[in-house]
Amino acid sequence: MAFFAELAAFLLGVIYLLLISKKKKEGWYYGMASCAILTVLCFSKGHLAQGTIQGMNAIMGIYGLRLWERKELTSISKPAYLVVIVAVAPAIFLLSSWLFPERSWIDQLDNLTLVLSIVATLFTVFLILENWHLWAIVNALTVLTASWHQLYLLSALSMAYLLLSCYGFYQWKR
Repeated sequence: MAFFAELAAFLLGVIYLLLISKKKKEGWYYGMASCAILTVLCFSKGHLAQGTIQGMNAIMGIYGLRLWERKELTSISKPAYLVVIVAVAPAIFLLSSWLFPERSWIDQLDNLTLVLSIVATLFTVFLILENWHLWAIVNALTVLTASWHQLYLLSALSMAYLLLSCYGFYQWKR
């Protein structure tokens, strides 16, 4: 049963990303459905950070639907973007390791993925071009953490998302 739920989430997720890359707001419906399924699956496997990410993304889809009425693409400044990537991400990982020293490295990576996913989701909701860069990082990390938790279709979905992030960036940049 879990396999079929994960497969449904995978297919809905691919449809979501293809529609979002074309700036079609209908994609949010598919994304919310995919994330809702993945929330249940992740929590059932004890993959708490990823379950939280998926639940947050399902809820943020409602906000995305409303904001995407305007469809104005924006971009952030290079210095601000570099701060997010170069300074904040390692700081989050180190802070998580310091606050939760008993947790494994994979749990620390989950925490980092959670925070970066929140930022990437907000970037997507507000139509900020650089969301695709952050999603590429988040998806690469999720390939690793999902595999670790034996969520192989989620790992495959994240690999597909990683590749589709390049496509989405190209589509939004044109």
